[in-house]
Amino acid sequence: MSKHDDIPTLTDDDRRIVELLRQEKDDWSRKGFEAALLHLSCAHRIADVDPEMAMFRAITAEEEVATALLRAVQSIGYPGASRLRVRNHVYKAAVFPFIAAISKHASNLKFNGIIEIRLGVPKEGERPRLTLAFILDGARAGQYAHPNPPLNLHLREGEEKSFPDYRRYFFEAVGRTGYEDLRKYLEVKANERNLILYASQRGLLRLRELPPDYLKFQKIRVMAILKAALLIWPYNEIQPFVEEAIEAFLGLVERLRAERGAEFG
Repeated sequence: MSKHDDIPTLTDDDRRIVELLRQEKDDWSRKGFEAALLHLSCAHRIADVDPEMAMFRAITAEEEVATALLRAVQSIGYPGASRLRVRNHVYKAAVFPFIAAISKHASNLKFNGIIEIRLGVPKEGERPRLTLAFILDGARAGQYAHPNPPLNLHLREGEEKSFPDYRRYFFEAVGRTGYEDLRKYLEVKANERNLILYASQRGLLRLRELPPDYLKFQKIRVMAILKAALLIWPYNEIQPFVEEAIEAFLGLVERLRAERGAEFG
């Protein structure tokens, strides 16, 4: 049994994703991805006896996988990636809602000749890797195509043919509207672990038990980031969609920091 096999919230699809991770290079990012899974495993094991530390482990799992993704794009050498502050909690807290925003936006896209866009692992090829599958319509109905590398594409919309603005979906992902509330969300996320570790004026946070499905939801966040990483991290090429997404992510987070001041995060 591996150290990841005792995470009861992992689905069969999740376990296949973990197997793909194990086939890739053993670098600092992989260490972070595996550490995130270990934290989830430990969270489940101690949930009944120490819910506060189980929550701490689950929060750390999300931070670890987010940090590993940020490090991955830096190690590949994406333009602008040096501005990603991998030790800054606000940058890490923004990763999941940004990925969720991209996913929500993609689910609403309509393309001529394409029925659906899915994540999948093609059967052909020397080694299995996660990729995008474009399910085709029309004369090629039932067939699929996938770019290689998977995000080697440009996405444009509107009359100006510009890169999508994900802010609306980002706000939906965090359940807030407007930059002021978004700042509050990111500040709370960034400070979650401190609330568990250190006493406030009202004392130390104590829990009788974890909120319902808390570990399941944290697992969903971790796996979403890991899936995004597996579309980027295994490839040395600079993929156009990733390059533009990094710039959009930086624009969002850096604007928040500029409005709040240098100490934000």
